[in-house]
Amino acid sequence: MTDKPYPFTPEQEAWLHDLETTREPQTMRYLHLFEPHQDNNDLLQPGYCCLGRACVVLGVPEKRNGNYGSFDNHIGHLPTDARLRLRLKVNAIETLIGMNDDGESFSQIAAYIRENAWTVFVLPGEEVE
Repeated sequence: MTDKPYPFTPEQEAWLHDLETTREPQTMRYLHLFEPHQDNNDLLQPGYCCLGRACVVLGVPEKRNGNYGSFDNHIGHLPTDARLRLRLKVNAIETLIGMNDDGESFSQIAAYIRENAWTVFVLPGEEVE
């Protein structure tokens, strides 16, 4: 998009730093999974997805809902308030979910976001959709 470095917000930078450094385990399909869970033919391991880590970084209150962590009553999708605070584009969320659920590590996802920030985030000065 441009040769200029992307002007990350403090929230975006905090999330990326978390993805690059966390030692928390990673799971798929859920924001936070507390115990192993059989989902169709897959045995999912406990952990967070990349968007669950965003909720943690942003301080979205979490409630345990059985085997799942519920952030603002969401267990599998990023709450709207978190998306708006991160200025994430809706279509980018689907890309990040796909990367996470296809086995890309948190650090690989962070690298992708940094390399594609102009298409992942709503541009500074523009209204978040």
